[in-house]
Amino acid sequence: MTRQFWTFWLSMGLGIIAPVLLLSWATPVERSSLDLVISPYGKLGLLVVHLLFAMPAALAISKTLPQIGSALHRLGLAAACSLGLVFFVPSIAEQLISISAGPTIRVLIRSMLALAFVLPWVLVFPSSTRISLWQWIGATMLLFIPPVTYTHKLQDNLQEEFLTLAETGRTQRAFATLQILIDLGSSPPKGRKSLADISTRMKRELEMLGRKVSQKLPASASKEVKFSHITAHLELNRIGEAEQLLNSMPQDDLTVRLLTSALLREQSRWAEFIPKAEQLTKELPQNSTIYENLGEAYQKLNRYDESLVVYRRGEKAMPKKAGTFQLKQGLVCADRGQNERAKLHFEKAIALDPSLAGAVESPMRRLKSETFSCLSR
Repeated sequence: MTRQFWTFWLSMGLGIIAPVLLLSWATPVERSSLDLVISPYGKLGLLVVHLLFAMPAALAISKTLPQIGSALHRLGLAAACSLGLVFFVPSIAEQLISISAGPTIRVLIRSMLALAFVLPWVLVFPSSTRISLWQWIGATMLLFIPPVTYTHKLQDNLQEEFLTLAETGRTQRAFATLQILIDLGSSPPKGRKSLADISTRMKRELEMLGRKVSQKLPASASKEVKFSHITAHLELNRIGEAEQLLNSMPQDDLTVRLLTSALLREQSRWAEFIPKAEQLTKELPQNSTIYENLGEAYQKLNRYDESLVVYRRGEKAMPKKAGTFQLKQGLVCADRGQNERAKLHFEKAIALDPSLAGAVESPMRRLKSETFSCLSR
């Protein structure tokens, strides 16, 4: 393999790796603690998608520009440009948030910033090959269309994730998801206030929780106070602290066992969670959440038939919740590729409980977007 080959792939690799490392390094602690990079990208995966699809456009531009200086000089210039951009990007993000730019504008700006990050590294590789008009058009389309599609799907998924996390008391994780939605310029979930207002309220709530758990518990603390602190730790995603406090309490207490199962579920320790949840369904046969979580655990382990059995048990035990359990069965069928069966379950769920129409909307939309080959499985 020639030196030119290695130089080319080195510049391609640096065009992805260098911006990721620099942006991660420059990310404020409060964002990095939420596993975010600098806005307006927010999510690391989103940044990588933009950088990858900026490559063809960067290559096209590089073929029109003269090569200046030695490869070493160009490498230094690329590093300086990337470093300068890293410090320039946060100010752009602040302007985006202040003007409430919509998702289309933000995709445009993210794509152009990704191109600016990639281009200096591509210029390290000298090339004089001419590029045709059609290649230009293709490169430009790749710069924008895939990130737009990805961002649209990401918004839908993140909104569902945010609502689930917020409604189940996982405040810290919900707040992190909310910051990504703000970076994307997403509209608020249905029936919610502006994302900025939600963010301000949740930030205050997290600060209050932080102050609460920072207070050392006395040895004489009551069971109720300990439970309150465990719940606060879970809301703050401090799993280790919650588990430590929980293990210090009597293990035959029903509330302790409920919280232990919740903690195992939070850590996706499904094999440990399942027997505890099975026992809880016998002790609390009218608790729909336990059935839902148990069915989800089987589904996560691809034990689909057992998941469906659990949901049917829940439906039989709680006829008033039949719509919810039909929805859950539909999600299992969709997950295993039985799309027609899933559709029937979703339709039955809405017929039993019209209030589930919003929850069914997104999975139904995904089913409709599947190919005919998927529908025939």
